Amino acid sequence: MPSKRAYRLLGLLLLIGAGLIAAYYLATSVEWFVPWLQSIDFTVWAGNETAAEWIRITVRVSGGSYDKALAAYAMSGQQYDYWLVDGNYYPEQKIHMKVTVTIEYQNVHNIKIVDCYIKAVDNGDATKNYKYDFADNVQVSGSSPITWVSDEIVKLIRQHIQTDLGCTWNSGTINYYVYCKVVATGDDTGNTYTAELSETQFASHNYEYRSESLGGEVTPQVTFSSWVANGLVLGGISCIAIAIAGAVLLAKGGSKRVRRVRRTSKRGKRKRR
Repeated sequence: MPSKRAYRLLGLLLLIGAGLIAAYYLATSVEWFVPWLQSIDFTVWAGNETAAEWIRITVRVSGGSYDKALAAYAMSGQQYDYWLVDGNYYPEQKIHMKVTVTIEYQNVHNIKIVDCYIKAVDNGDATKNYKYDFADNVQVSGSSPITWVSDEIVKLIRQHIQTDLGCTWNSGTINYYVYCKVVATGDDTGNTYTAELSETQFASHNYEYRSESLGGEVTPQVTFSSWVANGLVLGGISCIAIAIAGAVLLAKGGSKRVRRVRRTSKRGKRKRR
């Protein structure tokens, strides 16, 4: 019969193979959000202290990109183009943006977010700019404070730079501004109060275009992860295949040995007769 040590070795190979494939799945599927496009809280107040009618808004921008351990995948010799943000690589190559407006108030009604946007401006050429609009005359209601969260705008980094802003450079800086205007009507006076955050810069980020080719003259940096991914998958499959093949061979060898023992025992019985 096959030794227990042989079966333990096959079991170990199966575990290693399953572990490598699981590592590949986790490294290429599990992702997390990196909030690199963030702002501090900007607060603006408007009102009439005598009439105790007022409104205060707090505006906050949140955005960034998703990341994961092994992301880029390219076959040998295949070219891979991508953008770095402040020297960092984000595999999905997208920017997520949204704005949160918190509205505190007293003795006012008819509260409306007249306008709210993020403006991206090329640092080297201010004529190249683009507004991402999040609100136009949005009526809000509820007890104070009201928290309004915009829909999320998602853009490919390439689209953000080349299509929206019209930039043609391969390396440059983009400045980001936020604007918000909220109005309300006083309950007693009927006055209109306007809380307006003028265009305020909250971030500045550098973008750099890169192109790499696996197996080519350019030393792989980002796409090196695809080599690792291949190693995990092929290594895992190889370990499992070897374990299964070994188990089959051991099983066949064991059955042949049993048959020989049975034949020998039968011959022994015949001689006794």
